This record gives sequence, C-alpha cells and structure tokens, in this order.
Amino acid sequence: MADFRALARQQPVVRQYIKHRKWVDRAGVIAYAPMLRTPVFTTDVAGFRRGMLNGAPYDLNAAFSGNPYALVMGSSHVFGFGLDGDALTIPSQVAAHRGLPCLNISFPEAQLHTLYAVALRICAQAPRPPAFIALMPGGALTRFEFVRSCDPLFGVPDFQTVKADGPPPGSDQETAAYNALRAYSAFWIGEFEMLAARHGFTFVLHPEFTAFEKPDLSEHESACGVTVAQSDADHLRFQTHRLRCADYRAFVIGLLRPATRVALCGAAELTYLDEYHYTADGAAVIAAAIARA
Repeated sequence: MADFRALARQQPVVRQYIKHRKWVDRAGVIAYAPMLRTPVFTTDVAGFRRGMLNGAPYDLNAAFSGNPYALVMGSSHVFGFGLDGDALTIPSQVAAHRGLPCLNISFPEAQLHTLYAVALRICAQAPRPPAFIALMPGGALTRFEFVRSCDPLFGVPDFQTVKADGPPPGSDQETAAYNALRAYSAFWIGEFEMLAARHGFTFVLHPEFTAFEKPDLSEHESACGVTVAQSDADHLRFQTHRLRCADYRAFVIGLLRPATRVALCGAAELTYLDEYHYTADGAAVIAAAIARA
C-alpha cells in the first residue's frame, strides 16, 4: 500500500483511523465495531458508520423511521477511511444531494452476498423500501487480490486468515479463480437487481476506479508512494489488480439490466489518499455521480 508514514504527515487525520480502527467477527463476517466514538468517525449499534444530513447525525434507525431513506453499500472506501468527519463520506454527500438519509452500509473488503443480506433484511423489516440502493461492488475484486481464490457462490476467503500465498497472477489456477469471481459477482448483482424489481426501488451501480487507473497522479499522491508496492505481498496484489481491473469493470457493467442505472465519472477526476481510498474531493465526485444517476 501507499507509504502511510508520508500519508500521515500530509494527512494527520489518518492517524485517528489507524489508532481507533477496530474490526469484529460477526459470525464469520468481518465488520466494523459498534458504537465507536472517535474525533473523526462514529459507528452505530450495528457497526455501520453514521451519516450527517443538514448538520444532524443519522444511523440505521433511519430505515425504520417510516421516512424516506436510501442505502449506499460497499467497502472501506464507502466507510470513508481517512476522511475528516462523518459528513464527508460518499453516503453523507449523496444524502446532501438527494435530501434524505443515505445509510452507510459497508464492511472491510465487503463481500457482495454480505451486502445483499443487509439489503434483504432491511427490505423485509423496514416500514418502506429504500428510495434507492447504490452499490459499489469493487470490494469483491480487491479482496480477491489478497488471496487470488474464490468460490462462485460464497466468494473470496477471509483475507485476514488465509495466507497471501495464492497462485501467481495470470496462472491457470488464478485465472480459474478469477472466472469464479465473475460468476460470483454476476449472481449476487443479479440478486440486487431482482430485489429492486420486487420492491420497486431504483438500483444504481457505481463501477469504481482506483489510483491505478488514474492517468496522472497528483503531486500529493506521488509523494505518498501511491501505486508503489511496499512489500512482496503488495506487489502481487497490485499486479493482480492491473491484470484484472479493466475486465472486471467491463464485465460488471455488461451484466446490468436496462432498469439498472450506472453512476459514471472519469478516472482523472478522482483524488486519492492511497490506492483504494478517496479524498473528500474524490468522494464528492462519486457522490455527485450517484446522485445524478
């Protein structure tokens, strides 16, 4: 990953995330810890980051209030690693555009079936369905990059407990695993689309970019060593990403049904803290794209 010492010097708020980060095991699912209260981020009783709308905080309870709400779902870039406050996350910035609470449903390197389970339960139990669900599915690929292994139904093994000694990128074994990742993504994104059709809400997909796809890194990004591997494991992870990211994005977009809306923005527009996490300005570009969609 990026040189976090350099990053912390330029963006001191990052130290708060490193100091206070706490993950928990929710029956085999890696999740953020509940009820965290730090100077820069907070979580609710379910471990989801709280949002801000018109200066007031909101959390998962907004889905059960009977008032309009929406879900923005994804991984740590949706959580908002490195951002200076709950109001700057992608979900909070979408909320500001659309005028309703947009819940931040995110997990570290989120699995699609985990996100779907949350959406399914909210749709089943809330008084009304969400106004829309915006999905950022890139966590499936970035999780794959750690271990280069995937089950076509249950996704990628726990990247924390499985040794990162998977097959080399481009090998027959890694290619087979990547094809399983494509099958996994096709199935679960299709389930999101059917959930939207059943409940009558809009489904939006944002096909993310990372710093690897940015044509020219900024001075800040270069100074922090963004896209420069710091270890052998990073080298394999980055090599896998460069090999698979364009195909994965095109594959996911090609899956989508006509009713699904795609939130597009340009790779050159985005700014990064590290390879996979956006600055507040980068988050604002994505939030605007989702709001337009």
